[in-house]
Amino acid sequence: LTTGKPIGTGPFTYGSYTPNVEVRLNRWDRYWQAPANFPTVIFVIYTDVTTAHNAFLSYAVDENNMPADQNLALYESDPKLTVYRFTEETGAPSLSYNYLGFNNQKYNVTWRKAMSYAVNYTYVVDELRLGNANRAVGAISPGFGAPYNASVEAIAPQYNITKAREIIVSMGFGSMGWTDAQWIAVANSGSPFLSVPNTYNIGNSFREDMFVALNNWYKLIGVDVVDDGVEFTQFLTYLNDDVDHLGVYAIGWGPDYLDPYNMLDPLFNPVSGSNSAQVNDTWLNTQMEAALAETDDNARNDIYKSIQWYMAARGFFHAPLFHSRVLTVHGSNIYGFPYNAMGSLRIFPIYRGLYPPFG
Repeated sequence: LTTGKPIGTGPFTYGSYTPNVEVRLNRWDRYWQAPANFPTVIFVIYTDVTTAHNAFLSYAVDENNMPADQNLALYESDPKLTVYRFTEETGAPSLSYNYLGFNNQKYNVTWRKAMSYAVNYTYVVDELRLGNANRAVGAISPGFGAPYNASVEAIAPQYNITKAREIIVSMGFGSMGWTDAQWIAVANSGSPFLSVPNTYNIGNSFREDMFVALNNWYKLIGVDVVDDGVEFTQFLTYLNDDVDHLGVYAIGWGPDYLDPYNMLDPLFNPVSGSNSAQVNDTWLNTQMEAALAETDDNARNDIYKSIQWYMAARGFFHAPLFHSRVLTVHGSNIYGFPYNAMGSLRIFPIYRGLYPPFG
């Protein structure tokens, strides 16, 4: 976008880009199917959900792709707005994956395992996401279908402070005879068993709440969570360019195309710029290469299933949090919306009509 010369084959051409303001696309009238319904499409750039919410509630934008969970009931009460709950209608959760990343170069597998068992996943889904998500047990969502390994649900870490403490005691820290108060006292002392920075962007309510929750949970295993809240641009810099700074962080990833490899390669390949957790596992690298080379669908799915089991039982590279329940929020005078598990937006079939009941 900065060059002004992007190339594509779709129904719209690039118009303009105003940094931190908007991206404009213009209809390509010679598109092979037919001209699209809208002559111009404007993607307005918002840096926080509150500003996006206010614009949507005033009908200044047609679709809000970053709705906060706490605003959904308000949208559903407005006849001029539509909240379509794709997951409830189809049973398919989002293909996106939200997780707590661990810096794999700082924390060995034993520490990662202990920290995984100290996360209250039910609280994350029910309280922090207000029930608008499904618990994730790995990077590959059930929404992918055949590649998903449902058996992993039985072995993935659950919130179990006793088990987390057993793991930590096995490393020579603490005692199973200690009370909660004793574990917390160690976390609050000048010499906790481990001190981990939790990096997040200030203004993101989920990540801010996640920091508070992590601080409470990890104190129960003698771990001090350090507040590393920063502005959004700095957060992105750490994730992309200064990963050594990171300790633990909550983030999400979504696929660009409908294959689990697009979830595994970016997040776990040691040469990927999106592998902020710095995962570099020999067995995993070999299996990802095998999946990429395999042309038989069933054989490739078997590889994906083996990878999912390994991550949950042996790797503990991330603490998988949730797959969002897919919902689309748009003006009720917008029709032809292509709802899908990827949450991807295809504007070509969309058109504007009258508000119900006249549309």
